[in-house]
Amino acid sequence: MRLHADKLVLISPFHGGSHRYWADQYTKHSQYDWDIYSLPDKYWKWRMYGAAIHLARQLNQSGKIYRAIMTTDLLDLGLLKSLLSPRYRDLPILVYFHENQLTYPWSPTDTDTQTGRDHHYGFVNYSSALVADHVVFNSKFHQTSFIRAADGLLSKMPDYRSRVTIREIESKSSVVGIGIDALESLGQAQKPIRDIPRILWNHRWEYDKNPKLFFDVLLRLADEGMMYELVVLGSATSKVPPIFRSSLDKLESKVVHIGYLDSREEYLSLLQSCTHLPVTSHQDFFGISAVEAIAAGCIPLLPRRLAFVEHLDPMVYPQYFYDSEEEYYTQLRDLLMAPPLTDEELQTLRAEMHKYHWSRIAPRLDSEFALLGVPLPTPT
Repeated sequence: MRLHADKLVLISPFHGGSHRYWADQYTKHSQYDWDIYSLPDKYWKWRMYGAAIHLARQLNQSGKIYRAIMTTDLLDLGLLKSLLSPRYRDLPILVYFHENQLTYPWSPTDTDTQTGRDHHYGFVNYSSALVADHVVFNSKFHQTSFIRAADGLLSKMPDYRSRVTIREIESKSSVVGIGIDALESLGQAQKPIRDIPRILWNHRWEYDKNPKLFFDVLLRLADEGMMYELVVLGSATSKVPPIFRSSLDKLESKVVHIGYLDSREEYLSLLQSCTHLPVTSHQDFFGISAVEAIAAGCIPLLPRRLAFVEHLDPMVYPQYFYDSEEEYYTQLRDLLMAPPLTDEELQTLRAEMHKYHWSRIAPRLDSEFALLGVPLPTPT
């Protein structure tokens, strides 16, 4: 038997994109030593149903000894724990919530919304939080909205609702955001001076990011004669909303780049070349793409209702927040027409993101395991 008594396990059932970035960067910066058990970032519904079966078997067959387990929200933790061998079943387990299916905005084209099966995925999130020894959310907004939505889900049940469990989950939960790398290079790089504003989209090409509002306003501004350039980054899925293609065809003369970049260096370079980040998301539980863009010196325009108020204080930066679609249009127009930020203003804005440096985030997440009785490694 191979002994790894000082190691911890990270179970990553949807290991790609921002989930993989978070897992790789946290385990790199953590004081603990980690093994990652993962599955590709495909078929998220099947991951929530069945990933626990495969990953529990994989862990049971490893022949290793660990101190604790962490997994993410896209897994049925109750099923995983029931399938673990006695060696692992009593280990402290922390679940990290990147998102949740109780408050996630479902696409109207998803057939599960018509059959009612969408409640199942939210219930998996609720039961996983209940089974876990500790729950960590990536933002206070996420924590609050999850607790409220879980209570609402139970209130719909016919009897024996056990709503006291919501308070139990709340009492064992905390908030630790997602770290960002490359802050040093982003902060040191000279921001290019542009005569024409360059607008950035660096999110997934999906319904929940509300591309309709984004492109509708860009087309409206173009019709009014507004000069700007456009960079469209982010990953496309198999069900890209049609508005991407139709709008990008109409805005072809303004487009500088379209599509996902495999190179991290090229991605950061394009971020630094942009001047404005108008965010239209229906839902963002954290918004790592926005945090990175602000750190790269992009002027943001953010919905006040989501997690973004934890990144920038709306009382300090009211010009960067909006409450309605019409306000989004007027404020984006005004920001595009305004003079560029001074170097001092730009550095002040960038400095707001320093709280998400991995050198600050990783120790905070480490401390959650220390609270579960897993001692930090002794420095050698």
